[in-house]
Amino acid sequence: GEEKVQWYQSSEQSQRGFCLVCGSTLFFRSTQAPGEIHVTMANLTDEADQQPLFHVFTDQGVPWLSINDGLQHLPGNHEALTGYKVIKPYQPK
Repeated sequence: GEEKVQWYQSSEQSQRGFCLVCGSTLFFRSTQAPGEIHVTMANLTDEADQQPLFHVFTDQGVPWLSINDGLQHLPGNHEALTGYKVIKPYQPK
């Protein structure tokens, strides 16, 4: 299905993958996390082959959503997320 994914350069280091058929957000990848592709799990129709380890940027979420699944919450200032603090806006060449 790779032919049905469109990648958008959302910042200098990062890209977001969208479905060309329905427009759904599917993926996130960044040079700051080489080899990682973050998957929007809400779009999966089958069981994922890997389960989430934690929730990130939870301090930036909407106030009406409670996440109570027992996974650790990492706010944006957590040391594990320091690489994502230097993401720069995309500047077309």
